[in-house]
Amino acid sequence: MPWFLRMTLTLFPIIALIQIYVFLGVKFSLREIWSSHKKKWNTLFWSFLVFFNIFPLSVIILYLFGHIYSLYIFQPEISLLDFLFSFPFWWGLISTFEIFPYFVLSDLLFLFVRRFKSGFSWSRVLAIIKISLILFIFSYVGIRLYVDTYRVRLSDKKIQFNNIPNAFDDLRITLVGDIQVDRYTQEKKLEALQKQIRATNSDLLFFSGDLVTSGQYYIDQGLTAICSFTANGGKFACIGDHDFWANPRKISQGMSACGWSFLRNSHEIISWKENTILITGITEIYSKKMSSMDLSDILSQAPAADFKILLLHQPSPRLIDIAVQYGYHLILAGHTHGGQIQFKPFGKTLTPSMLETPYFSGTYQLGKTVVAVTNGIGLTLAPVRYHAAAEVTLLRISSQ
Repeated sequence: MPWFLRMTLTLFPIIALIQIYVFLGVKFSLREIWSSHKKKWNTLFWSFLVFFNIFPLSVIILYLFGHIYSLYIFQPEISLLDFLFSFPFWWGLISTFEIFPYFVLSDLLFLFVRRFKSGFSWSRVLAIIKISLILFIFSYVGIRLYVDTYRVRLSDKKIQFNNIPNAFDDLRITLVGDIQVDRYTQEKKLEALQKQIRATNSDLLFFSGDLVTSGQYYIDQGLTAICSFTANGGKFACIGDHDFWANPRKISQGMSACGWSFLRNSHEIISWKENTILITGITEIYSKKMSSMDLSDILSQAPAADFKILLLHQPSPRLIDIAVQYGYHLILAGHTHGGQIQFKPFGKTLTPSMLETPYFSGTYQLGKTVVAVTNGIGLTLAPVRYHAAAEVTLLRISSQ
């Protein structure tokens, strides 16, 4: 069974327990307010629970009968079944995870206040709060999923360096990563990506890897899209995990043929207004992890330059620390998808990507070095984004 389905099924028991808790809370709240419709609320409870979990239940049934690859998600094009089963599953999962901590807090508060006898109906107040919460959060999550998944934003950031020549003022660097062309990332989204790339009017364009999600079916489509990107001063790329698993040679050769400099643990020097820019590309993926010693060897052999840029796929803290020691001004990466799904309990950001690296989205200042990690465009595991919008990152360099 593919890893993304194994992950979904591994998490399914936890997902189901949280959903049962949330939907039971809603059911009891409805019964508190409209007690004459108890049978209706029981039916509603089971209907919602089944509806939001048809996808994992289908996976389990097909797997048990040996027909897992007949599932619609293995078809090359998105279909109506995705909108009936896959998207509702993730909508329900994210919504209930967002609601869960607030329901727990409200239940704990209720246990506390009920100890004080009064004529006030705390249970009815709690019921109204829970129903209001679920209506608001389910609506908000649904809208946010669509916006973050299907729109491609331009993230425009000005970055200041105090140790570079004035000639680099207004240097425009565009970073794009994790395009991951597949059945979900198709023409409409690729057109939005191309529009944003053109809008940057970039001097230097960087691609941090992952042109396709899996296999070779979408490689030609991905190459057509990325070969249409232009930059005034050059285009530079490194390999990503999914590129390596798909067909690294075809992807690198295809990109090189249309003007991309594909860097594999190597350096390139370019001129900029009588100054020099060093661009180092490192292969840092699950299948080919770079050791600290090997990275130090590569960086120690780098030619001198006025402005030093390191490009890699995974924003590994270990490698970033070494690059900082070697005086790199700017480190560019992708891989994390900005977390792809970010939960915001009580305003605090939580996402699985934080378990792998603290550099999961945006820019980070480490002394004289800036780390920039783009959210990218495509998807993995889940066919949606939430609080981690698809993006192209534009970095405006300033020496002041």
